[in-house]
Amino acid sequence: MQVKPIQDYYPNELSYCYGCGRNNEKSHHIKSYWDQHETISHFLPKECNIAISGIVYGGLIAFLIDY
Repeated sequence: MQVKPIQDYYPNELSYCYGCGRNNEKSHHIKSYWDQHETISHFLPKECNIAISGIVYGGLIAFLIDY
């Protein structure tokens, strides 16, 4: 697996994405890595992403699938 995430190659002026932007303090800071012929990302929701105890709200799930 690649050591440096794909998002770390983005120039600063393009690093404000809500999903992965390192220059956006409200970003989810998602990191993606090449693994042969696919990319792999891991995401651990924060407490503020929980709708009902132990369940992530559906909008976040849709966002992650779309991302």
